[in-house]
Formats: sequence, C-alpha cells, structure tokens
Amino acid sequence: MKNYKFDILTNTLTLSADFVRAASDRGSAEYKMVQQMKAEIPDLIVVRKTHASPSSYKGKNGKKTSYYPTKGLSFERMEQFMNALPEGEKYLDEYNKLRAVSVLCPSAYASVRRWFEAQFPKYRENPLFYVKNSVEVIDYAAFLDTAA
Repeated sequence: MKNYKFDILTNTLTLSADFVRAASDRGSAEYKMVQQMKAEIPDLIVVRKTHASPSSYKGKNGKKTSYYPTKGLSFERMEQFMNALPEGEKYLDEYNKLRAVSVLCPSAYASVRRWFEAQFPKYRENPLFYVKNSVEVIDYAAFLDTAA
C-alpha cells in the first residue's frame, strides 16, 4: 500500500486516510515504516492528506464545468440579475412570492434556486439572452407543486 508521499526538502511525510488507518495497528508494515522514518529523520513532520477539490464538476444537465454549477448564486445575485432585465418586475414579483412561501419548504434556498434555474436556464452560458428576449414567467405555485 503506497498511500504516502515524502518531501525530502521539507522533511514532511504526508499520509492518506487509508494509510493512517493501517498505521494505527502497531503490528502493521505501515506502522513500522513510519516508526523507522521517525527514527532516521528526527525532525520529520507527519501530516494527513487533506481533501483535494475536484478539477471539474458535472451539472444536472450533464455538462462539465470548471466551477460548481451553483457557486455564487445567492439570493442577492438572483435579485440583481432580475433587476437588470427590461421586464424584471414581473420576474421579481414571482420571485418575492416564492421567497415568502419557501420558508415552509425544507430548504428555502434550494426551492428558490431551482425556480431561478428553471426560469433562466441560459443564465450561466448567455445571460444577455434575457435582455434581448422575453421569457414567460413560471408561476411559483405551479412550480412548487411540480417540485414537491
């Protein structure tokens, strides 16, 4: 099992979670290896490997992106986007109704975010599409019925 990395410049031994689990057994080869390295290198620093962030994400539509699909999509950003649209008031009206009702849902943010993504599917790829084109407003009550 090679789930460790030794950096000779910093005298750092980085161990994976599996290696740490195996090295917890005093009779294991992993335990003996760590003890031997500690004996040979008195100032050895032993650290546990941390989680590495993925290099790409896959959205529900199947597209791969370099960012998390809903990263940065806060209530404030949704409101700013709708305010910037020519007919933003009609979207904001439904949005505000949904925000008021969504407190009854298990996750208010998730409910509003799903409505926003359904209302503006091209938000990430081409947000200017909605400046030039008028899109029919999705009724919040009907949306909650289909989402539940």
